[in-house]
Amino acid sequence: MRILAATNVPIETALGDKTFREDLYYRLNAFTINVPPLRQRRAEIPFLIEETIRRSPAEMKSPGLTRFSERLMDLAVRYEWKGNLRELRNFVTRTLIMRDQEVAIRELESKIESCNRAASRECAHGMAPTEHSRMRSIVRDIKDRTELRMIQDALNACGWNRREAARNLRISYRALLYKIQQHHLTPGVERV
Repeated sequence: MRILAATNVPIETALGDKTFREDLYYRLNAFTINVPPLRQRRAEIPFLIEETIRRSPAEMKSPGLTRFSERLMDLAVRYEWKGNLRELRNFVTRTLIMRDQEVAIRELESKIESCNRAASRECAHGMAPTEHSRMRSIVRDIKDRTELRMIQDALNACGWNRREAARNLRISYRALLYKIQQHHLTPGVERV
């Protein structure tokens, strides 16, 4: 039996907050793939649209709609797709069923315009969206470096006895092993 599990929650945070069971995590965590959101890999959108059209049932496709127009494809690449692949797949399916690319173009134009208005409101309140994401990135970086430093100090203090270090850090032994692997830590090599 194989289990494929997915989440949109940073799992390490959920483990720390005790909102995800640690024992379940270690049962499932044999192989982890981190997939960035669709808006961070826009170059894949045309391929994903074409693949979704290709895999759609033949009765859904009209003879004239086997590809999206260049205008519709450009708008699809510009849109944020906050629902990621599910939202994109539903949009493609809806467009195939409706058999009207002009309606789909108007839908995406409206959504893009709405996102732009929301971004303008954020700017008016003093923080641009890029500043907001930059700030989150800085905070995440500080958190990661602090965690790395604490783990290194705990391991060095007990001569790399991982069980003792885990007790001193008040985390499980498995969590410490995961963090050692995540940060690529080795005895005698300091990472900053």
